[in-house]
Amino acid sequence: MVWHDGLEVSEKPYAIASSDADNIIVLAGPGTGKSFSMKRRVARLLEEGVKPEQILAVTFTNVAVDDMHQELVGMSVAGADKLQAQTLHSLALSILSRHHVLSSTGRNPRPLLEYEKTPLVSDMKAHGGKRKIDKMINACGTLWQSLVPAQLDGFCKQELDAFHPDLTSWLVFHNSILLEEIIPEARGYLERNPKAFEHSEFEHVLVDEYQDFNKSEQEFIKFLSDNAKVCIIGDDDQSIYSFKHAHPTGLQEWMDDNSGHVRFGIDNCYRCPVKIVSLANALISKNITRLPKTLQPRLEKGDGIVDIGQYHSLEKEVEGIVSFVKECVDEGINAGDILVLAQRKEISTPIYERLLEKNVPVKSYFRETALKTDLAKERFSLFTLLIDRNDRVFLRWLLGSTSSGNWYAWGYKKLRAYCERCNKSPFQALDEQRQGIKTISGTDKLKTRFEEIFTYLEKLDAISSVEEQLNELFPKNEAGLKLIRDDALRLLEADNSCSLQKLYKALLAILSRPEVDDEGQKVRIMSLHKSKGLSSPITIIAGCLEGFLPKHPEPSLSDNEQTKLIEEQRRLFYVGMTRVKANPDEGKKGVLIITSSISMPYATAKRCGLNVRSLQASRFLSELGNDAPAQQVGISVKASDLF
Repeated sequence: MVWHDGLEVSEKPYAIASSDADNIIVLAGPGTGKSFSMKRRVARLLEEGVKPEQILAVTFTNVAVDDMHQELVGMSVAGADKLQAQTLHSLALSILSRHHVLSSTGRNPRPLLEYEKTPLVSDMKAHGGKRKIDKMINACGTLWQSLVPAQLDGFCKQELDAFHPDLTSWLVFHNSILLEEIIPEARGYLERNPKAFEHSEFEHVLVDEYQDFNKSEQEFIKFLSDNAKVCIIGDDDQSIYSFKHAHPTGLQEWMDDNSGHVRFGIDNCYRCPVKIVSLANALISKNITRLPKTLQPRLEKGDGIVDIGQYHSLEKEVEGIVSFVKECVDEGINAGDILVLAQRKEISTPIYERLLEKNVPVKSYFRETALKTDLAKERFSLFTLLIDRNDRVFLRWLLGSTSSGNWYAWGYKKLRAYCERCNKSPFQALDEQRQGIKTISGTDKLKTRFEEIFTYLEKLDAISSVEEQLNELFPKNEAGLKLIRDDALRLLEADNSCSLQKLYKALLAILSRPEVDDEGQKVRIMSLHKSKGLSSPITIIAGCLEGFLPKHPEPSLSDNEQTKLIEEQRRLFYVGMTRVKANPDEGKKGVLIITSSISMPYATAKRCGLNVRSLQASRFLSELGNDAPAQQVGISVKASDLF
């Protein structure tokens, strides 16, 4: 297969894929084929002989990276298996891992898992209590990612400048880095070294979902593109990651900085039925700060089905959704064709539990993570030390995990001072103390805890079978270990000759990549944020209430900040609506169901920050335009209507 197979010369995807311009920007809405165009462009470059290692194809999620790689391999494109398709974080990690970069930055690109921050916060107590330290770390993250020099979460830059050296010192001693630092560190290296090899490493740089990257990430891309031809792809109407400091105005800034660029606009929506395109256009047009564009429907996609239903109570809303889904599955609709979106666990969890009770195949992406329990954290930390005794972060967590909440911070300060003075690792120093070679004053509790850790590691070392080691670490019928045990055994089953080290790396990748996987035969339940990049013939958006979607803005926000929040929430609803995929040739009309309720239990409402006496349907339902159906009592569409 060649890159242009099936493409019409007169259509935009062909023009995008074939263009030889130095700088290209593609502005395209949901379902218009922008990622498809990017894949075909990459295929053309490979077929024309560009070396795969000289092509950088960047996208926002690992799922999108895997999708691109699989499609190119499926097209039998030579060199696709060597393509540098990856997320920006994985690229930054690989750059920081290079010897010449390590020696320049002095940083070890070993990211902290979220739970590993707990002892870090405790060890930084000289700067304040836990809540303040948490906020200061988050404020530093905002500064690194958004390059904002002003007031951050109540802290002035001077205060953060005083805090930052101690934070960095802790991270350097523990050979670690915060996730928020990875790209800023890589960007800083390139900024300080204009002659570095990485500035000219790639001949072609292609970036999908540019609007989702933050300011620091966009600057990093700029440095990587110094000597490359660039193709930027994005849609500011789908920018929904402000909590990650996404910078959608970067699309306009890129165009301003590259005056000779070629601009393509793709507006034909090949995913959604006609009616949903109309509703989506009406909704998103209410946003003021956006690049002007309008989705164009494809008549062959049909009208589609839209149903807006309201229930008297949250309980009845859950019952209504579950009954409809069950009816669909009983009528022969593939469970994997149903996507349920909700912004709160108070809605998603009961839907998930009721569907399980009714034996409907279902997967919830609101589930607890495998490292939710303290027992799972402890055993995974021990697993790490079994592989690498010198992992200082996991050892630090284990040493303090049995304390009464102070993480033995005072004793650990003594241990760290000794290690820095004598140039020894914490494990080495504590092992010498265990053997009676050395005594470190003030560390008695750490000594006792270390002896427990060391004894357990010796027990694991004595077990010869990888499966038996896993059974010891993650025993069966231990509720707090079920998820991590299932993940580990599934990996071992896939490769029963897998070494312990290889299995550990694969398990770590799963635990640090909590993204949507392929569950083609199950109803999927997730947040609207996680649905980005997915599509489904039947999409249900539940809990469309004021306070949920849009969420209530903080009273302290300025009018401008409140407007920005509402506009992003509107974009989020827009993303959810446009997940609907119609394929009339296969009998899939494309269905959007929106539900809300007017009451819920007082405790639930309070937990969600709502006034139980004044629940109202989302304002967005009144912004869907003249083609929107009238709101009904409950879901009025039947499964038999969908064929």
